[in-house]
Amino acid sequence: MKTLDRRLFWLLILGLALAHLLLLAALHLVPYWFDFASWRVSRFSRNLQGSLAGAQCALLAIYWAISPWRWIKRTALFTAGLGIFVLAHAAVYYPWTTMPGTPMQIFGRLVLNGVDVFVGDTVVYAVGLELLRPVWGVLSRSSPPIREDLTILVLLRLTAMAAIAAAVVSRSIGYFEEPVWYTLHWVIDGMLLASCTWLALASRHAWLGGLGCLAAYGGVYCMTPEEMANAYGQWYRLPFYLLQTFWILATHMIVRLNGFRLHRVPGAPPSSALDPQQREHLE
Repeated sequence: MKTLDRRLFWLLILGLALAHLLLLAALHLVPYWFDFASWRVSRFSRNLQGSLAGAQCALLAIYWAISPWRWIKRTALFTAGLGIFVLAHAAVYYPWTTMPGTPMQIFGRLVLNGVDVFVGDTVVYAVGLELLRPVWGVLSRSSPPIREDLTILVLLRLTAMAAIAAAVVSRSIGYFEEPVWYTLHWVIDGMLLASCTWLALASRHAWLGGLGCLAAYGGVYCMTPEEMANAYGQWYRLPFYLLQTFWILATHMIVRLNGFRLHRVPGAPPSSALDPQQREHLE
């Protein structure tokens, strides 16, 4: 039987994250290097770059929620990964920006733009997916580490992260600007992320994830703004979501092919009741 391999787990997660960053940079830079002007402004090119950037943030949230390590360790990795992504995104776009100002001012604006676009939504998805942790368990190649119990401390952590997300998101959309629409948008996106994860990594009944993806696409159809639907059609956003689904599933399948699955331990005892060998899995 395969056993949990920490080194392989970290190599997979960090290696895939680095591959995404390099691919995202290539998708943006190669058209400039070869002067593919029509490609740069095409809708498919924008969807390709945007979906990969969105998928990178989504995967950070997903693997934070299903990682087998303790909350502090996985949160540190999540925070560092999100910070690196924002800085890398600003560095890629810096040579092509036409913003006025000194180099530091321009780079600072790009970083703030990355925070506005990526950080708030990513933390919202992370909090939502974390609530599923007691349901779907954690990623493991054999007997999983004992999951964290839903204690008051865990709820306080989630509340703090939700408050951070709300503060960042409010910077972009305002405190009272269409809150229902944005809430439904996060619900649909979260459904898609969770469904992709279940479809690729569940030990049983993976087909339920496929149904969830179809339901999310239906939500995308219903949530298309009227002005966009009139201009481009009701399925205007579908190519973006299909591409994002592809990036997420492709990443998950690489993890799956290395033997990792989602495993849950029903009725797990508190970590204080574990023997030393069980506690060692959580370190």
